Amino acid sequence: MWLPRISNTAVKALVLAQTALLLFLVSRPGWPRPAAPADSPERVHVLVLSSWRSGSSLVGQLFSQHPDVFYLMEPAWHVWTALSQGSAPALHMAVRDLVRSVFLCDMAVFDAYLPWRRNLSDLFQWAVSRALCSPPACSAFPRGAISTELVCKPLCARRPFGLVEEACRSYSHVVLKEVRFFNLQVLYPLLSD
Repeated sequence: MWLPRISNTAVKALVLAQTALLLFLVSRPGWPRPAAPADSPERVHVLVLSSWRSGSSLVGQLFSQHPDVFYLMEPAWHVWTALSQGSAPALHMAVRDLVRSVFLCDMAVFDAYLPWRRNLSDLFQWAVSRALCSPPACSAFPRGAISTELVCKPLCARRPFGLVEEACRSYSHVVLKEVRFFNLQVLYPLLSD
C-alpha cells in the first residue's frame, strides 16, 4: 500500500494549528463546560503525550502560562531515572500511578523517587511551571503574570517541596506533559477515573 510522504514542516504546521485551535476553544468561557473553581474537588486534567523533538515543550509552556493551570513538565522522568533497570510494563504502571496521583494533587507519590529532604528544585524542569513560581509555592511572580525560568530559579529553588501540593490544589486545571509512554493501553485506567 502506498502512503504519501509528509514533510516535517507540514507536520509541525499541523501540530501548531491544532494547538492553536485547542487553546482557542479551551479559552472560550463555558466550553465545554464552566471551569471548576480551584477549591472544587473536580479539576480538569490534561495529559499532553508526545514524541521527542516534536514541539511539545512549547505546547506545555502555552498551558503553563495560563493563570488557571497547574503544569508539570515530564514528572515521570523521576520514575524512569529511579527505576531504570525495571521492565517496561512495571515502569509504565509506575508512571501511570504517578500521573494519576499528580492529577489528584497527591505529591506523596514522589517519596519513592526524590530525596528525603527536598525542595521545589528537586522536581525535573520545575522552573518552567508558572504555578511553581507564583503563590502559594513562591512569590517570584504574581499568580496571573507570565513567568520566566531565569528569574524563578534563583528566587524559588529552595522553597519546601510541600508547597507543590498546596499549589496544585489551588488550581482548577492540572496539565502534565509526558514523552515516555510507549504503550497507550497503560493509560486506559486513567480514562475511567
